[in-house]
Amino acid sequence: MFKISSQIGYKFFKKDDNDNVEIIRLVKAKSYKDPTNLPAIVTIEKEDGTREKIESKLLNDYTPLEPDGVVMFSIVELGTDEHDKPVKDVVVTGVKFLNMKLGDTAPFVICRQNIVDIYNNLIVRTDDDIIYGCSINQSNCPTNYDFRAFLMADKVIDTITVNIYRMDTLDDILALIETKEFDSILENNNATFIKNEVDKKDIAKAMFKKSYKGWCKSLKQLLLENNFQSDINEMFGIIDVEFKLSDFMVTRKLPNEEEYDSVIDDMILWFSGLYNAPIQELTVLEYYHDINLGDFNNSRYFFLRDNTKKLYMLVYTINGEIKEADLVEKVNKTNFSDKFKLSFFNKYGLDGSSSEIAINI
Repeated sequence: MFKISSQIGYKFFKKDDNDNVEIIRLVKAKSYKDPTNLPAIVTIEKEDGTREKIESKLLNDYTPLEPDGVVMFSIVELGTDEHDKPVKDVVVTGVKFLNMKLGDTAPFVICRQNIVDIYNNLIVRTDDDIIYGCSINQSNCPTNYDFRAFLMADKVIDTITVNIYRMDTLDDILALIETKEFDSILENNNATFIKNEVDKKDIAKAMFKKSYKGWCKSLKQLLLENNFQSDINEMFGIIDVEFKLSDFMVTRKLPNEEEYDSVIDDMILWFSGLYNAPIQELTVLEYYHDINLGDFNNSRYFFLRDNTKKLYMLVYTINGEIKEADLVEKVNKTNFSDKFKLSFFNKYGLDGSSSEIAINI
């Protein structure tokens, strides 16, 4: 019997006699103070989104599907307030499951509330312009910062661990935990900042915002406006876009007349500019668990999530005869702004406001 608490988020599958595959997901487990008190009651989610409670021993009839990553939600203490009481903070980290199997438990992404937004801090002119809360990953961490320092804490009070898959969105991940305790801490930190740092004439306005100067009232808002999903995407090699990919798909033919799904020429050029690679041929596959990435070890590919939240795998070859300078010139001459956009959340609005925007490339 596996340890239930470490399996939250796991998917399990089994085949029937007709080779039909059923997939369920472990979304909640009832905890017992006495670990020998089994079978535990767990909540599973079916592919249609419905949930039901079952005995954990029934999971033995299924085969576990190895996750792609792990996300850890932690409540920590760091420093004290004016009353000499510990200040609580929320820290969320993500790591590839494969790395953990190899003994590398260092997170790829760290998101927390009670730190200065280091990206905004690079351009602010006064202390009044400082924004708090930040999500950062190993790839985009500025060289003058110690990535591991973002995990600093005097004490870790509690940590909830969930297993995630490449197809999961932020909403999918948050559906695996109870956010009430995290929301309470964040709301308290938000109220404390407004009380101590905001002019009286602006307090009423600040109180009704989902976040103010980066201080968020909920876990979802913290992860949303700091683009935690983008950092998880980077961990998995995914880009999020603001269009429906199928609107730009075409059918092409190989020299042997075999047909395959691809995209229009302008989009191939856009991807070429995005990845700085002269893409020659590109095949679109709708991604699901039945795709074995080991079959593509010798291929170039990336993942794309479109505005319908559908995940695709795009496999491509490059044209080695095209020079980088020629590719850049061709991309710069083409206007993609009305067609293809990356999805991004802009937290740097005026007066602490934020909004979801699309970035033209």
